[in-house]
Order: sequence, then structure tokens, then C-alpha cells
Amino acid sequence: MEADLIDTLARESRKLLDLTTGDDTVTAPEQAVRDAAELWRVVARLVKGRTPLEVSQAFGAPGDWGYGTPIGAALKRYYDAANRAVKGDTGPAPLDVVLPCPRCGLVHVDAPEPATGWTNPPHKSHLCHGCGLVWRPADVPTNGVAAAKTRGEKDTPADAGRIAAVEARARRVLRDMEALAGLVGQLTDAEDELVRAVIDPLLVETEPRLRALAPKQYER
Repeated sequence: MEADLIDTLARESRKLLDLTTGDDTVTAPEQAVRDAAELWRVVARLVKGRTPLEVSQAFGAPGDWGYGTPIGAALKRYYDAANRAVKGDTGPAPLDVVLPCPRCGLVHVDAPEPATGWTNPPHKSHLCHGCGLVWRPADVPTNGVAAAKTRGEKDTPADAGRIAAVEARARRVLRDMEALAGLVGQLTDAEDELVRAVIDPLLVETEPRLRALAPKQYER
């Protein structure tokens, strides 16, 4: 966090030097500016390795320099970062979000895992516990939750979303079963008899229920 303050002091030093002519013959005001620029360079070197308390004792509050000035703004960023570090907060708090895996659809819920040593610190990328996909849903830390805590007046009922998800999975299963059944016609008689001994009972038992879950699939 001190690097930002050091860089700001160095930039202000260069700005002061740019105000002078750069030749060997300088006026008293120009010499004062050059001295001030060199002092900023010295201060930048002294800041490195100092504690926030030592910096505060030397510089004072950001308002002493003016919040609208580069040095005042740099001091505020420095002090804010130091306060967050003391509190153990190194960045923005994770945002609670419902995170369905983009590959398998399983809702990812974040929580500490003592068995693996995972303490659930703020993080941006998530590991799906269903299919193993690692993905980053946002550029800020997020925390996967099972459901949102609030609802809007015009939100679609939650049941509708679950029904749609079940129907989508049912349609995928039906397509896979139909594709598998289509392969039977390419098999030898012996292979056909063996496969149908497995497939036919499955179709008889599951297809009516799957069709009931995904009626739109069969609207012609």
C-alpha cells in the first residue's frame, strides 16, 4: 500500500522540476522549487518501510494536504488500506449470489470445509462440486448461496424456475435415450437382442414420466 504513496510523491517531484528552466542560471524562486522537488524525492525514499503510524506522524491527516490534491488523495488511499489490513479486510466484502454451474446446472454453495482446510476466504473463481468445472462469474469476490434472501414483486415464482430446470433435464435425457435407441438399428441381431434387453425396460418404465415432465417436447 506504500507504493502508491511513494509513486505520488515521485510524480509531484517531477512536476516541480518541470516548472524550472533546467539551465544552470536559475532565479531564487526556481532554486526553491528545485529544492522542494529534491525534498519530495527524499521523502519518497523515507516512506518505504515505515509503519502507518510513522507515516501519519510525519504527514498528518489527508485533509492537511487537501483531499483534492494528489498527495492528500494518496494519503487517504494509504490510510484506508492500512485500516482494512488491521481489521483483516483486504478488499470488498464478497457478494452473496446464486451460482448455478454453467456446465451441469448444480447450484454452488460456498462454505468452510474443515476436512480439506478450506476456510472460505473471499474469492472470485469457484469449483463446482458436481462436475469439477472452475469458473469466474464476476470480477469481484462472490459467495455462492442456495437462494436469494429477498424477492421482487414482479419476480417469477421460484417453482417455475425449478420446473423449467427439470423439464430441460428431462428433454436432454429423452434425446439421449432416443439417440441410443436409434443406434439399435445399426447393430447385429445378437447385439440388438442384448441392447434391447436393457433399453426396453428402461423406456417402458421411464418414458411416460419423462414425457409428463417435458410435455412441450412432444407438441407437434
